[in-house]
Amino acid sequence: MEGYSYFDNKNNIIKKMIKEQGYLTCKEEFDKDYISELLDKYDFGFVHYQKVANVGQKRKRQKLYNLWSFILATERTEYNLYIELICSKNLEKKEGKELLSLIESEAYNKKIKYLELHSIGDDKLKNWYIKQGYKVSSKIYTKDKDLKAYFMVKELHYKI
Repeated sequence: MEGYSYFDNKNNIIKKMIKEQGYLTCKEEFDKDYISELLDKYDFGFVHYQKVANVGQKRKRQKLYNLWSFILATERTEYNLYIELICSKNLEKKEGKELLSLIESEAYNKKIKYLELHSIGDDKLKNWYIKQGYKVSSKIYTKDKDLKAYFMVKELHYKI
């Protein structure tokens, strides 16, 4: 899928980009500290970014990037892959669907059986994940009665 790059937890350039711009990409729903915490424990992910024009830069080697979307995943067991965080600046461009598709392809390559995530927000988000093939495994009760949270799972099926 054009414009998306795989990265692992050893890629410090992408880590730095997410650390600096991730909270904006997530529309400030998660703060920098939370995102930094996740960057210490994920295994791999995908990112969509664009190089910004170097107009007026003094240093030729300095490269600037605009982070459009990213997804972080952790292999919990050899059968379970947990999606730590998925964020996108633009929901209209179907970035989330593209990122989930990339994670699913990687999971197939690794013979993962289950994709897991937490849906935190409103029923619209939960219903979107259901359309992507996820099922609600359990409802999570939060201190904030207006905040809805669900643990969701998608089972991957392999052709024999």
